[in-house]
Amino acid sequence: MNNLSVNRRTWIKQAFMVSASSLLVEPTLGAQHVIPQQNLPFVKLSSNENPYGPSKKVLKVISSELNSANRYPFVHANELSERLVSKNNLASDQVLLGAGSSQLLEWLSFWIVEKQLTLVYSKPTFEILPNLVQSLGGQIESIPMSEGFEYDLDRLLEAAQKTKGVVYLVNPNNPTGTKIPKNKLKSFCEEISRHSFLILDEAYIEYLSDDESILNSIRDNPKLIVVRTFSKVYGLAGLRVGYLMSNANIVSQLKEFSVWANHSLNNVGISAAMASLDDQHFINESRSKNNRSRNQTLNSLSELKITPYPSHTNFIFFPTPENMDLRSLLAEQGVGIGQVKFENQVYARVTIGIQEEMSFLIKSLTKILQ
Repeated sequence: MNNLSVNRRTWIKQAFMVSASSLLVEPTLGAQHVIPQQNLPFVKLSSNENPYGPSKKVLKVISSELNSANRYPFVHANELSERLVSKNNLASDQVLLGAGSSQLLEWLSFWIVEKQLTLVYSKPTFEILPNLVQSLGGQIESIPMSEGFEYDLDRLLEAAQKTKGVVYLVNPNNPTGTKIPKNKLKSFCEEISRHSFLILDEAYIEYLSDDESILNSIRDNPKLIVVRTFSKVYGLAGLRVGYLMSNANIVSQLKEFSVWANHSLNNVGISAAMASLDDQHFINESRSKNNRSRNQTLNSLSELKITPYPSHTNFIFFPTPENMDLRSLLAEQGVGIGQVKFENQVYARVTIGIQEEMSFLIKSLTKILQ
C-alpha cells in the first residue's frame, strides 16, 4: 500500500488547499483586471460565457426556487442525476455531479495522482487538470498539436503506450476552437483504452449542431470518462453545475474525494440545470445566434487582415498581429479578451458576444491597428 493511501485523509486535505488556490484564476487566458477609461463601457469577451442565457423559462424556475434556499440540495441533486441517467441511457451509478466541470476536473486530478498515473495531453488546451496534477506532485507529459492546432492523435497514442497513464482531450478544444472528427475520436478511444484511461472534456459539445460525442461508448468502455458542464451553451456559468459520466467503479472512486455527496451544489443551480435540459429551443437559438455573430465577426476580422483558426465553439482564436499584447490594448478601449503565448507567438481568444459587443470589438481593434 503506497503512502498516498495510508495518509489519504491528510493528503486530501492538502490537495484541497492546493487546488483551491489553483482554481481562483485562469492565469494565461483570463481578462486583466483593469479600470476602463472613464465613461467607457466594458465588454467582457474573455470567459466564453453564453451572452443570451439563462433562458426566460429557466429564469422563472430560478426565481421560484429561491424559497428553497434554507434546504440542502440532496433531493434536487438526486433528481438531476436521474434526469441525466435517463437522457444519456446510463445506469444510476454512472453519473457524478459537481460545481461546474472545474470541480470534477479537480477530483480527477486527485484520482490521477493517487493512482500514480501520468497525464498525457496536448498544448495549448484548458489547463486546469494538468496544472493541478503537476501542483499535487503528479506526472504530466504534453504533446504539441500539429499545424493548424489539430490534435496529433498518433503522437498522443505513442506517448500513452509508454506509460501507465490517462489521456486528456478537450473536444472542441479550448482555447483553439478546433475539434476532432467523431470517426477519428471513436477509433482513438478504442485504441487508447486498451492500455490507458481517456478523459474527454466536452464543455463545448452542445455548440456542435450534430451529435459528435462518443458518450455512447461509456456503456462498453470502462476506461472512458466524459465531463460536461451547464456553464456554456446553457448559460448557467454563475450557478456552477457540471456532471461526469463513466463506469460505476470510477464514479465511486471519485466520490471519495467529496466531503459528502453533492455538498457543493445548490437547489437553485440544480433546478436551473433541470429546466435547461427541457429548453431545447433556447439551445438551438443560442447556437444559431452564436454562429451568426461569429460569422459576421470573422468577416470583419478578415477586413483587418486577421485570420482566426476554424472555430466550432462560442469563441475564436487567432495570432495577434506583430505579436501585439491585444489583451492590454483592448482593455484600454473597454474590451476584455483572453490571451495566451504559445511557442513565441501571442494568440488572442475572443468570446462571441451579442452583435453590439462584437461591433464594439471591431471598432476597438480598428483603432489599435490603423
